[in-house]
Amino acid sequence: MKIIGIVVLTLIVIFLIYKYIQVSNIDKNSNLISTAKGIILDVRPNKAYESNHIKGAINISMNDIFEGAYKSLDKKQTYYIYCYLGLMSIKVSTFLKEKGFENIINCGPMSEVNKYINCVK
Repeated sequence: MKIIGIVVLTLIVIFLIYKYIQVSNIDKNSNLISTAKGIILDVRPNKAYESNHIKGAINISMNDIFEGAYKSLDKKQTYYIYCYLGLMSIKVSTFLKEKGFENIINCGPMSEVNKYINCVK
């Protein structure tokens, strides 16, 4: 029982640290995002994108990217990546950097990006 409590507490601490880092990153990048000379990439599933997304964003789900959709993207282009909670955007950002993409900005969760970009329903 103690092990479960320790694991849960550890996960909560990691999440809070992550949220702090993500908000700091968004603050630094907010001007870049609002005047983006790049592509805003929504990596959530298609249904989520259709119900609500950042104006001007294109949707390629995380699964599609991992299955090879990234091959159609320009490696020299700048990509601003967001998702639900920030976990998918971290995975996709890391994956794309490993594949040789040069300009990847992890914007984290949509709830944070929305503060800087108009949202379209």
